[in-house]
Amino acid sequence: MPLLYDTQAWKRARTAALRRAHFRCAICGCNVSRPGQSRVDHIQPVRTRPDLALSPDNLRVLCTLHDNQAHREKGSGSTTRNAKFSGCDANGMPLDNNHRWLNTA
Repeated sequence: MPLLYDTQAWKRARTAALRRAHFRCAICGCNVSRPGQSRVDHIQPVRTRPDLALSPDNLRVLCTLHDNQAHREKGSGSTTRNAKFSGCDANGMPLDNNHRWLNTA
């Protein structure tokens, strides 16, 4: 049996997710249309929810920075996903609502 990521069904789902997101990262909105820039991420991991592996509602497009932040568990030996996003949006504004730049009081 082929791995999910080698199947035509995955390739179609991935392409559809990229087009639906207009090739923009779901977190910061940056353009990820160049080869190697985009990741299509499973919101609910395939290992725990294989039934959602190809569901459009379970797929989001991420830039490489935010994909790495979504998968902080990789390389740590942990099996628990710890998705925390930081950085800025496509306009350079902080994603953290508590960032000092956004504090106008």
